[in-house]
Amino acid sequence: MSAPFRLSEDGKVAIFADGSQRRIYRPDGQTLIDFMSDSTSRVKIIQGPQGSGTSTACCHHIFQQANAQPRQADGKKRFRWHIFRETYPKIEETCLRTWLDWFPQAQFGRFYETRPYLHEVRVDDLELDVIFMAMEDIRDAKSYFDSLETSGMWFNEGQHAQLAVIRHAASRVSPPRYPANKDGGCVRGGLILDTNAPPADHWIPIMRGDVPAPDWMSESERAALKKPENWAFYLQPPGLKEVFDERGNFIRYEPNPRAENLRHLHAPGVDPLGPKNFYMEKVGAQTKQWIDAYVMNRSAVVVDGKPVYPNFQRDQHVSDRPLDPVPGIPIQIGVDPSGKNPAALIGQNLRGDWLILREFIGTDCFIADFAPQLKAFLAQNFPGFRFVPWGAPDGAFGGTSKDDTPFAIFRSIGLNIQPTWDGQNRASKRQEATNAVLMRRSSSGRGSALQVDPSCVTYITGMSGGYYMRRIRVSGERYADDPEKNQYSHVCEAGETLFMGGGEGRLLLTGSSEPKKTVNTIKRYDPFKRQQTGGGGLRRW
Repeated sequence: MSAPFRLSEDGKVAIFADGSQRRIYRPDGQTLIDFMSDSTSRVKIIQGPQGSGTSTACCHHIFQQANAQPRQADGKKRFRWHIFRETYPKIEETCLRTWLDWFPQAQFGRFYETRPYLHEVRVDDLELDVIFMAMEDIRDAKSYFDSLETSGMWFNEGQHAQLAVIRHAASRVSPPRYPANKDGGCVRGGLILDTNAPPADHWIPIMRGDVPAPDWMSESERAALKKPENWAFYLQPPGLKEVFDERGNFIRYEPNPRAENLRHLHAPGVDPLGPKNFYMEKVGAQTKQWIDAYVMNRSAVVVDGKPVYPNFQRDQHVSDRPLDPVPGIPIQIGVDPSGKNPAALIGQNLRGDWLILREFIGTDCFIADFAPQLKAFLAQNFPGFRFVPWGAPDGAFGGTSKDDTPFAIFRSIGLNIQPTWDGQNRASKRQEATNAVLMRRSSSGRGSALQVDPSCVTYITGMSGGYYMRRIRVSGERYADDPEKNQYSHVCEAGETLFMGGGEGRLLLTGSSEPKKTVNTIKRYDPFKRQQTGGGGLRRW
């Protein structure tokens, strides 16, 4: 294929002298244009809804960067790009298919169908090598990237990549290592990453500044999540817009005229904002979590199962500002001592309204280490308050002796932990009590009775769907009886314990959150003691 070429009548196809044709790509949306125009950021991360054109934009970004490379002494432009996904089947189904659709080997050069895949793009004076490699081939990412000579890297669906891997990969393209300086060097290159909306506790929304880093993180962990100077984030508009009534209740979805890539999603003659809109066709049978993640471009957890708390709504239950503790009200703590992932949820009960102030999560530690860490966290964040810790009744058991049970460990450091009111520790009752809080209106009449501080990222993500019942692989809609144990279950179960101990369990079973007053039904009587009677003698029965 060689220039010059002429455009087709509709301007969408380039027709070359040898009769070959190539579609002309024009990014449809300002975010896509800004992403492709950024020639200074070494790491660029773009997030969009499903079908928003990020993969196609990344493919053309690579080709654009390659063509911007200066010629070497022999007149050739040389460039090399690595594309990563988790597995080869996912490469074959997604980014490889998109790449070859736009850059077919008949026009652009030989493609080698062996793993890792290689496409030798040879167009006029351009020599571009594109390597497709699954992360499963990289047993030690650090040693692999240390030896990698490349111009750039693309992590397709990069929400699945760990931040440590991305950071180390970025170090190999800051500056790029191919071509070598002796051959003229590389003037462009870098690292690009496209993604759908990841969970709220993922490193991308935290680094972007959408949500704060959790309080329980160490200073070094927080520093690692600070955005580097030469990183840039691009966030596309949602595929649809939400319509609410005058009271703030959701009514319906409508096509969003600001959505990007609509021109490429609809067949000729189909109105992109009409009833056959690409995104409107998708929302019919989907869960809210799926719609939030893949249509609204909003952080959400999508799992193959059923959320334990589908009534939890971010816009209702998560405060839009940090919450401060109310003086004079005890700080209550729900504790889940599970294995090496203990967790605590910290809040206050204000006449039936719950403020969830902080979460504290242990990582790879047992309860004997977690308990004093939690005590120090409470003293630092809530000085002068009285603490009321709660644990599920089985916390009194489980140790090798009566001195090393979770309750004994907490009491040994001065945290007088108490068992929750429901002595049978039934999961169904804990969930009923939590659901009652979710559904209750505030005593002030405004909003929900539950308000969660935005710093409780793991708890919010779990309640938004990360805490779920696994789907059972049988015909029909059947789910496991107990929630799946994962990184969200422990803090969510700590929340259930907090509500049960803080009065919700008693309210559920007796109709009152206050303990019953003791009633003395026994009156002492000494039959040998002379009583004052009307006749002055002994009382007779």
